[in-house]
Amino acid sequence: MVFRILHISDLHFGPHCQFQDMVPAKAGIKAAEALHDDLKRRGFSSNYRAVVISGDFSWENQSEEFEASRQFIKRLSALLELTVSNFVLIPGNHDVTWSHTDPSVAKEFHYLLRDQAEKQYREFFAATRGTAATEYLALVKIFEEEKVVIVGLNSCRLHEKLNAGLGYVGRDQIEEAILRLRENTVYKQYEDRFFKIAVLHHHLLPAVDLDLKELENPPAKRRFSLTLDASGILELLLADNFALVLHGHLHVPFCAVERRLAVTTDTLYASDDAHIAVVAAGSLCVDRLHAARNHYEVFDLGESSIRIYGFQIDGGTSAVTLEKVLLTRPTTRLTLRTPLDHQFDVQSQKAEESAILAERVFEKDSFAIDFLFESLLPACQRNECLSRLKKRGLTELFDSVINAWCSLEDPLQFFENEKDRDAITFTEYIFELMIAACASQS
Repeated sequence: MVFRILHISDLHFGPHCQFQDMVPAKAGIKAAEALHDDLKRRGFSSNYRAVVISGDFSWENQSEEFEASRQFIKRLSALLELTVSNFVLIPGNHDVTWSHTDPSVAKEFHYLLRDQAEKQYREFFAATRGTAATEYLALVKIFEEEKVVIVGLNSCRLHEKLNAGLGYVGRDQIEEAILRLRENTVYKQYEDRFFKIAVLHHHLLPAVDLDLKELENPPAKRRFSLTLDASGILELLLADNFALVLHGHLHVPFCAVERRLAVTTDTLYASDDAHIAVVAAGSLCVDRLHAARNHYEVFDLGESSIRIYGFQIDGGTSAVTLEKVLLTRPTTRLTLRTPLDHQFDVQSQKAEESAILAERVFEKDSFAIDFLFESLLPACQRNECLSRLKKRGLTELFDSVINAWCSLEDPLQFFENEKDRDAITFTEYIFELMIAACASQS
């Protein structure tokens, strides 16, 4: 029996989406219906078991853009008669809000910045899927009956402006996902029969050439992309018998079979010839200025082969067949570190950074105060009350809130009490005080 997957990437609802509407949410409905019409025209409108969307739901990380994506998914789910729980969603670089704070200075508060950057996507994910996103924003979907696994990985863990274009997954995230797989009783019993697919946003292999003129631009304005740990990702996935990787990002359709031969004694994967297919979809929805074609993919996983169809909306078709025997080595297992030795404990890191930030703000450390204000700006711009204030008014409100907090009898203990009760960071705490102060002035 064929296991059919629809792969979409780079929806980019917003100013550069070709499916515009006076009501932004309707753009999502129009896009879903146009996609379904194209599938129906080709005879591919039914029998789907999964839909993979590999990031960039928005263009500018705005709530109305995410709402358009949510409506797209809701409508497509109905048209394909496929529950939203079978949609695998992972973020793209446009789905996070980058800070303008210089990352070379702000490393000590890295995860506080990350919380603010990911907040809008987390709200979209929860509203769409009905469950909260995981710590890494990763997603593990196991189809027990068909023996298929799809693991969505977050490659957008570097959010600062000066890191624009750089993807990063991390061994800690891959190991955590594999650990979750091995906790499933069916997977644990029949692991050697499962066909495993990984999804991320950034590309793992070179897909386009870069103009040398890009080197003349400052780092934040260079239009290039590189996944820093691409080699490590491929080795880790090969070591656990993953056969296929799906991604988007460049708006360029791409397909390659990567061959790896063990040439050292400490290689992660087995010493035999190892292959993994890497396939990218183009952008489904952007206008012609940002993609040469609007493109999506359909995968038919058969007993012995994978049939990959590349479709251009109202355009041509490409197709390629890969043999499963080339891509799978059922006895291969990644040896997880014991205990699972992550590079950092995210929760404790956040708590430690939050306490340091609160203490330095209380001491009127100018860098800490500037960092706090900069990291709050994206959230302020999305809040209905705070977004009405001009930069000067927002600065004055922020200063008054900080001064009021510092004038408390024991402000650090006061924050500790709030943190213990509501499990919030100092950044979130000051943000809530600013909202309350703004509301009282209205």
